[in-house]
Amino acid sequence: MRGVRLKQLAPFAGLAAMRGNPFLHPALLFLAAAALATASPSLAQNNEPVQAQEPSQSSSQALPTAPLPASHSPLYKYNVALSGLVEISNDTNGNFIRVDTTEAGGGLLSLRRPYRGWLGYEVNLSTMKFEDSYNKNLLAQVEGRITELTMAYLLHSQTYYRMQGFITVGSGIVFASPVKEVIGNYSLSTEDLPTFEYSVGLDYPATGRFGFRVQYRGIHYKTPTFGEILLDNHTLRTSMLPSMGFFYRF
Repeated sequence: MRGVRLKQLAPFAGLAAMRGNPFLHPALLFLAAAALATASPSLAQNNEPVQAQEPSQSSSQALPTAPLPASHSPLYKYNVALSGLVEISNDTNGNFIRVDTTEAGGGLLSLRRPYRGWLGYEVNLSTMKFEDSYNKNLLAQVEGRITELTMAYLLHSQTYYRMQGFITVGSGIVFASPVKEVIGNYSLSTEDLPTFEYSVGLDYPATGRFGFRVQYRGIHYKTPTFGEILLDNHTLRTSMLPSMGFFYRF
């Protein structure tokens, strides 16, 4: 009976004897290889998302998104201004002819286009009515109208205390038109005169689009003769044009 029990327990005893060195048994080696083969894909799948997410999180923390550069272009491309003006012209004397000019009022329409941070251009259209006296009305007295069409470079500063200063320099044409075509013995006509224009002033924006403008302008042109050579004193006239009005941006 003892011999039979030993034979039945021999396999288990053999296995127990081999437990001291299990890797020597082929079946155990096969089972271990199969377990590793099935476990390695799952481990790889579990590790792949972690490895893919960690660099993105660390890179986002190490390299923050840089802010976009601020745009220096103006918010509105154009602005149009309507102003009232006063014309004050100097008296001229030459060729034995003295021309005195009365003060007058008028209007000014300006269109501006600032296309850089400090530079732009401006187009001006103004009109005013005046009266010229030649040799204290002894030679002639002409009631006329000056119409100005000029284009100028615009230089403007940054905004300080909600005010922006500007300077313009340009040139154009002045149209001197008589009210009457015949004055005494003189036949008169409209005269086209080249002119030089300049101004300095301030803009005060009341809202985003609407604001007020104050400026001092000057135009320099030949003293009008209205096409009559006998009234020519060969001098240049300077008209000072202080103005005040409002502008609208768009």
